[in-house]
Amino acid sequence: MSKVAPIGIDGYSILQYLLSYGILLAVLGYFMYPKLIKVIDERRSAIKNNLENAEKLQLELEKQVASHIKEKKDLLEDFRVEREKALKEIAEKRKTMLKEVEEQTEKLRTESQNKIDQQQRGLILGAEDKLVMIMKSILKDVLVDVPEETIEKSVVNAWKKQKNEL
Repeated sequence: MSKVAPIGIDGYSILQYLLSYGILLAVLGYFMYPKLIKVIDERRSAIKNNLENAEKLQLELEKQVASHIKEKKDLLEDFRVEREKALKEIAEKRKTMLKEVEEQTEKLRTESQNKIDQQQRGLILGAEDKLVMIMKSILKDVLVDVPEETIEKSVVNAWKKQKNEL
């Protein structure tokens, strides 16, 4: 020990240091360590509980996310089905409306053609009657001695004959 004596360390000082350190450890061990260990255990338990709660929350969140994703897919599928249904209905209504328009157009065309035909027949008959009257008048003037009934019958028969040949 003589080698450490110049720096102020001797056997008595080492004994004092050990004794002081031992008393300090005994006091700390009796008063401080149980409380410190209790706080550490509580903290460890709280951390463990928080981790377990976090895992539970994470699982619950994953379930909710999966549920929301499924709902979104279901909604998109429902929307797609409804859209297709609406497009089919629109196409059917369009076909129906086009058919109705075509029917109305055809009906109007037929009615117009019938009216035109009737008017043509009326004009032709009117023209025929007028022409027959003119011819009768001319023939009366030319054939003064022939009775009027004979001229009328001859003109009508000649007109019918010419009409049938056309």
